[in-house]
Amino acid sequence: MPSQRFARPIFDNPFLKIKELPGDTVKRNSESLKQANSDPKGTSLVVTRDVDLDTTKNTLLRLYVPRRLTKVDKPKKLPLIMYYHGGGFVYFHANTFIFDVFCQALAERVGAMVISLEYRLAPENRLPAAYDDAIDGLEWLKFTKDEWVCNYADLSKVFLGGTSSGGNLAYNAESIRIRGLILHHPFFSGINRTESEETRKDDQLLPLHAIDKMFDLCLPKRCGS
Repeated sequence: MPSQRFARPIFDNPFLKIKELPGDTVKRNSESLKQANSDPKGTSLVVTRDVDLDTTKNTLLRLYVPRRLTKVDKPKKLPLIMYYHGGGFVYFHANTFIFDVFCQALAERVGAMVISLEYRLAPENRLPAAYDDAIDGLEWLKFTKDEWVCNYADLSKVFLGGTSSGGNLAYNAESIRIRGLILHHPFFSGINRTESEETRKDDQLLPLHAIDKMFDLCLPKRCGS
């Protein structure tokens, strides 16, 4: 039995407590998780700000730039990482603390500008809604005159990255020429089980039945895996 110190917490684990409600929606315990405000003045090592993508869809982009670049008259442009947060297409947001901190670390430690997409969640907006939002974000990047993008990003060095369902998005969202993919625990599954799925079917954090349920919630109705 693992020690208490290293046991993964299961209290309020949203993946184990998926509660479907009438009207094709779910109760999200994850909403109680800490949210991170944007920080355009740079009280940390990274400055951040939010940009509306499509107000009719409530989608937006959170931009991250190492603060040191904002102190230089002619900063060297950085590679750009378009990042998609995780959550099985059902949970979390671009401003969820764990993903905001991750993007700050990418920007500062890797030395990149990062743009994190706030995309629509299932089951209220089933796939391909999130894929469409990812394409919208890349189209915005292609044509934007945003000051931060123009000043700090080298658009010849664009990478797509994502965690869990965000890795799935990154894999499927390419609409511009990119230099590479960064797939962080990408969220894929299918009708035929893989060996790793069977081995970890009772995982405390993300058991197989929760993975199946999230795919049921995010895929178009009457669609197989």
